[in-house]
Amino acid sequence: VPLSPHSIVLPFDELQIYEVIESDIPASLLPIGETAEGIKPSVSKISPSPQMITHILSVSSTSEPDEILSSSVMGFLCVTDVSVEKSEVTLLSPQLPPLPK
Repeated sequence: VPLSPHSIVLPFDELQIYEVIESDIPASLLPIGETAEGIKPSVSKISPSPQMITHILSVSSTSEPDEILSSSVMGFLCVTDVSVEKSEVTLLSPQLPPLPK
C-alpha cells in the first residue's frame, strides 16, 4: 500500500499549539527528602514560528489545555512550512482535511 500524505494549510487562528514543559529542578533545590518524581509536567501555549519546521505535532482528543497530558493522541502531523507574513502553517497529514477539532 503506497503512502501518500496530504498537505494542509491552516491559518494561525485555527490552531492551538501547546508544548509540554518538563520541570528540571536540581535535587539541591528540593526540600530534604523530596524527589523530582512528584513534580508533574505542565503545558504552555505557543505561537507558530519558523523554528517549528520539521517538528512533529500530535493531535489531541481534547480541546482543554488542562486535559492534554491525560488525553488520547489521535494522530501526528509534520510541520513543513510556517509563513508568519500570511499567518499560515503548512502541515503534512496522513488523513485528508478536515482535521479533528
